[in-house]
Amino acid sequence: NGKIFLPEDVFSFNELVGNTTSSNGYKLAPIDPDDENDTIYGGGVSQVASALYYCALASELEIIERENHKYAMDFFSIGLDAYTKWGDADLRFRNNLEYPIQIEASASGGKVTIKIMGTSEKDYTVKLKTVVNGKESYSTSYENKDSDNTEGYRDGQYITKPYTGYTVTTYLCKYDAETNQQTTEDYLTQSTYDKRDGVICKIVSNS
Repeated sequence: NGKIFLPEDVFSFNELVGNTTSSNGYKLAPIDPDDENDTIYGGGVSQVASALYYCALASELEIIERENHKYAMDFFSIGLDAYTKWGDADLRFRNNLEYPIQIEASASGGKVTIKIMGTSEKDYTVKLKTVVNGKESYSTSYENKDSDNTEGYRDGQYITKPYTGYTVTTYLCKYDAETNQQTTEDYLTQSTYDKRDGVICKIVSNS
């Protein structure tokens, strides 16, 4: 919050938040909010990165580096997310505008709010559009477990959460500020998400 970037300055998410280790104050948390079985230190930081990425796209900033998640997470619209990991994947964008910009960021009640503030003389507004070009459905199988299994799985609980595979194209659409009529539709990027089959726990009686 409060970071100012002058024209041509480059924003790096990893540089600002640092390495997501316990020694840096990060706690164990799920990578996916709906999958509590898969946790890492700093799990969930990509939710903040995704919000920043969305704002950067809508502000027409120059995206230098961005990766989508391996799987289509539920916490953000596919085609508009940003995956980050220290030493592996970063979100970086350049202030290619003629004026400084400032990031306003806050967190309250389990929600993160991001704004990119600046000066604009544009005679148009923008909207981000995503189009699903391909979809690959997952399959589901069952794995037998004893009722006292060491992992603590319950009957009917996912051992491996499934994900549908997608190919998504993202566009920036411009609208005339006075008439609200769409004037352009510009290609931004394509995102590919892998399919992952699901495995469900089936409790069987102990022998």
